[in-house]
Amino acid sequence: MLESVRGIAEFKDSNGGIISISVTNQSDSLAAGVANAYLDAFISYYRDEQVEDLKRELAFTDSRLAEIEAEVRSMEDSLFAQELEFVDRRTAELQGEMESAEDALYNFKRQHQILPDDSIELEKLSRRLSRLQLLVDQRTALHTNLLSQREQIRLKHAHLKLPGVGAVQEFVVAAAIAQ
Repeated sequence: MLESVRGIAEFKDSNGGIISISVTNQSDSLAAGVANAYLDAFISYYRDEQVEDLKRELAFTDSRLAEIEAEVRSMEDSLFAQELEFVDRRTAELQGEMESAEDALYNFKRQHQILPDDSIELEKLSRRLSRLQLLVDQRTALHTNLLSQREQIRLKHAHLKLPGVGAVQEFVVAAAIAQ
C-alpha cells in the first residue's frame, strides 16, 4: 500500500512551525484517508516525543530533588550539632556561674552568722544577701531554661528525622502548590 501512496503526498514546513499536508488522488476518500493517516502518525510521534521529554525532565527533577534533600539533611545535622554545642557550652558556663554564686552565698552566710548591733551594717548585709540570692535564682532559672531548650532541640531534630516529615517535604509541597 505504501508504494501506492508514494508520490501523491506533499509536505510543506513553514517557518512558523506549521506543516501542510497535501494529498492528490482521483479518489477523494483515498486522498483524505492518506492525509489523515499522515496526520495521525505525526500526532502519535509528537506525543511520544513529548512523553519522552517529560520523562527526561522528571528524571532530572527527581535526581536534583534527591541532591537537595541530601544537602538539607546535611545542613539540618550541622545546625543541630551547632545548636547543641552552643547550648551545652552555655549550660556549662551557667552551671559554673551558679556554683560560684551559691558558694558566695554560702560563704556570706557563714561569715555573717553573728551580726553586729549596728543597723546600717545589718541593712548592708541584708541587701548583699538578697542580691546573692537573686543571682543564684537567676542562674538556676537560666540553667533550667537552657536544659529545656536543649531538650526541645533534640525533639525537633528527632522529629525531622522521621520519614515523611521535615523541611524537604514541606518545600516539595510548597513547590507543588506554587505550580
